[in-house]
Amino acid sequence: MADRYLAVLAIVAEVNAPPWGELTRSVLPTAFNESGLDWQEADYVRSAPGLLVAAPAAAAARLAHGFAQALADALPELPGSVRLGLGLAVGICHRDAKGWFGDAVTTARRLAEPASTSEDVRLAISAAVRDIVGAFGPDCTEVADADPPYWLRTASGRRLSPAVVPARVAPAMTGISEVVNTIAEPVAGFAEQLPLMLSPDVAPSDVLAWMYRALGVDSPRLLDDRHGRRLLSRLVRCYLRRGTASGLTELIDLRYGVDAEIVDPGGTTWSTAFQAPLRQPSAPVTVLLDTDKPLDGLDEVIRSVLPVGVGFQVSRRQRR
Repeated sequence: MADRYLAVLAIVAEVNAPPWGELTRSVLPTAFNESGLDWQEADYVRSAPGLLVAAPAAAAARLAHGFAQALADALPELPGSVRLGLGLAVGICHRDAKGWFGDAVTTARRLAEPASTSEDVRLAISAAVRDIVGAFGPDCTEVADADPPYWLRTASGRRLSPAVVPARVAPAMTGISEVVNTIAEPVAGFAEQLPLMLSPDVAPSDVLAWMYRALGVDSPRLLDDRHGRRLLSRLVRCYLRRGTASGLTELIDLRYGVDAEIVDPGGTTWSTAFQAPLRQPSAPVTVLLDTDKPLDGLDEVIRSVLPVGVGFQVSRRQRR
């Protein structure tokens, strides 16, 4: 299976482990549903010392915000006193016959520590999730002395009394509720997830392709997803420096990981009449590289940055 960007939730328990089968049959589906998530989109595997859940990356926002409380409220469905520790991360993951693997899985497992006796659920959130989700409320505490730092949210089970609706207004309220459920909630859910969908770190490949076109990135086919995500995350800085020597240097470093020096002879040529041919500068731009290895697609990368009509040549930079 190909690598995928996913939200990864690692779940561990205290010494008395819960019935994992019942947890996945009723408790987790209930918590997902209460958080506005679809349990059917998740993939879970038993993985010592607990459970590993992989969900679409777009689920990270809801998992980071309301999920901990929803899970704590659903835990009384299990026998005995159950306390769970959760670690939430997001990143590239790979699935094989044994389960999910990747840096996000490793991070989620490291963050998942059993809850203390004063809480039912302990949720630790990685820095990558924090960057994607944005600001947290006051109930989420930064653990700044950790390396790297992470954010912590805890929850205890609570039962809310259902609202009592007078019989005479129930039909009107039912009609309003149907309108909200049919129109407003899907729109609000889409608006909530839109920043995540447009994040270069987790956007799917087809969205990346659209972002290339919308933001004016030339030659996207020269960049795989990993390089493309890095480029888009630094696009504002790159875009402000397009057509400059420093912009070309940064693009070569981003694409190939090679240091370069750009020697520009300077000078500008102007057409003397409308639609007259553009004359070449007296000398081309020289691109000096710190490598002798051939770099696939380098000519197209350079042409995508240079101003129209400016030639170039590529050489190895001599070490001083």
